[in-house]
Amino acid sequence: MLAVNLVEKDPEPRLLLDGRLVLKQRRRIEDIASWMEAFAIFSLILVSSFPHRWKDLIQYQLLILRTYCHFSGRVWLAYDQSFREHAAATRPTDCSSMNVQLFNFHAAGSSVRSSSLTTSNESPESPGSSSSTILCKSWNKGRCTAPFSFCRYSHRCSVCSGAHQSS
Repeated sequence: MLAVNLVEKDPEPRLLLDGRLVLKQRRRIEDIASWMEAFAIFSLILVSSFPHRWKDLIQYQLLILRTYCHFSGRVWLAYDQSFREHAAATRPTDCSSMNVQLFNFHAAGSSVRSSSLTTSNESPESPGSSSSTILCKSWNKGRCTAPFSFCRYSHRCSVCSGAHQSS
């Protein structure tokens, strides 16, 4: 859906020996800017037929952007590809909810981007849940990696349950 892929320079399709049609190689989406462009085009097309879908598409876009800003590497791209494959199989009517299993699978072991990407109105680390009995492992290792503004796990020491990180 990228504009660069819409321009066909070779109007004649190529054929393999067994008669199958070979399509021209499309530009791969490997950076956030090209993903945003392709997703905007996809959203415009989908919303023209299903106007009620605009909100969940914007929420999904924000999830991908937040994931991009929070994690280094291509966690955002791996999650997006897995989410779309899963969505093709399950045909959800709303893509605004995070698939926690897929997200955790792709985010596990990934490093967090430096705090230079956080804006002045964002706290560099999410607060932990005071009601959770499960301790936040990443917080105890040095920094909470919760993808949103609030961590669902408790920020207490994994050794003594004190209000500090384990040493």
